[in-house]
Amino acid sequence: MLALIVALTTPECGSTQGIDPAFRPALTDLKLSTDRVRPGGRFAIEFAFRNAGEQAARNEYTIFLHFEQPDQDCRNIRFSGHYRPPPGTVRWGPGETVRVGPYAVQAPEDALGEYHVHIGLFDDGRTGQRFCEEYRGKLTVDPEAPVHDPRQAPLSDAEAQARREGLAKRLRDPVRLDCGTAEFRLDPATGSWELADRRSGELWGSSPYVHGLGEVTLSDGERTVVRPLGKPDALETAGRALTLKYRLQPAEGASVEVRVQLQRVEGPDGLRVGYEAAADGDWAVTGATLLQDALTVTNNDGGYLAVPHRLGILLRADGSLPETRTFRAYGNAGAYSMAFVGAVKNGSALLAAWEDPYTTLLTRGAWADAELVPGSHALSVSLQQTNSARGFTLHPLGNGGYVQVAQAYREVARRRGLVRTWRDKANQGRQVEGLFGAADFKPFVFVRSVAGTQWN
Repeated sequence: MLALIVALTTPECGSTQGIDPAFRPALTDLKLSTDRVRPGGRFAIEFAFRNAGEQAARNEYTIFLHFEQPDQDCRNIRFSGHYRPPPGTVRWGPGETVRVGPYAVQAPEDALGEYHVHIGLFDDGRTGQRFCEEYRGKLTVDPEAPVHDPRQAPLSDAEAQARREGLAKRLRDPVRLDCGTAEFRLDPATGSWELADRRSGELWGSSPYVHGLGEVTLSDGERTVVRPLGKPDALETAGRALTLKYRLQPAEGASVEVRVQLQRVEGPDGLRVGYEAAADGDWAVTGATLLQDALTVTNNDGGYLAVPHRLGILLRADGSLPETRTFRAYGNAGAYSMAFVGAVKNGSALLAAWEDPYTTLLTRGAWADAELVPGSHALSVSLQQTNSARGFTLHPLGNGGYVQVAQAYREVARRRGLVRTWRDKANQGRQVEGLFGAADFKPFVFVRSVAGTQWN
């Protein structure tokens, strides 16, 4: 459990006037899993905000977290974090209280002493203005602090099963699309969906935290806004495809139509999700997140995500400190080396794949206490797509694990012409034989020889 370090007083935060006058968030709660940690130690932080305004935010705002020393001043930031909350601020309705996190935070190795905790929101990517900011509590970094390794125990079997049953009943009168070894179901009243694996009986679905398909980002070159995709304005079925139509209003007098196509694919069986948008005047869609906090796995499911970061990593829902990680295309640190992610729960696997490198993969861990999350530690997947990126595919694979995910992606990669064996590469030049394996050159490690660093 997180330890409460501040009283539940709720003074209203700084005004959003000039940014978003009808959106007035107030910080109501801040919790740290400990208020004393060792250098380099990790801890969890959780927030709660209440929207005291007349409407949700017009834009997605970011939470900032500063640890300042010795005085309360942004010029004294010693370490910090930025968090884009799920659900996003465009979904914080009037009068609603929204809990955000927990997030894992790591104190630097050389961070000693007492820190003021400074928290608030800021208009990331636009004005940069901070608002709803407060100082709440303190954190001490002390080499003599006890080892801190908080974990969440799994739910009871009965509670986890009750939540699974609730999740299976959340769609009302769904529209169905046959996907071969799977069936896609969409609730036309909310935009929430599920993909049922006919071989394993497992359900894979949209976010268990909020209704809807996802969200899109729109811009007129000067202003940028985010709009959720919930209940579609129109729905059309034709053969092996569904089309959802949304009429979005980024500003007064402006309207943009977004069409989301859902289509059966084969090899392996699954669903293709894509979108098109018609610009209206200066306003156009600049990005979309049509997979948002979806494909959730939990510790009660024995769940994990398989991410092709370098040679591959497994992110497990095991009750440990939750982390949110971002993977961009084909880089070194913090990147994916192949365009897919795998999800595994209850011995059943699913592959999500995409083609365009303007796709960012986000994995979010949460110590969840939500009625549709059958576990106490959940991992979910989001795909943020910009520029030319317009879609992805989902392939339920039946019973299996990360090996079956890799085998399925190989089939997808072969169809795209990306599979080349070592023999194929060696035939193009004998020098290739000298690089057998996965070479990874890291000149940045020489920083460890620099005087005054934590290593020297």
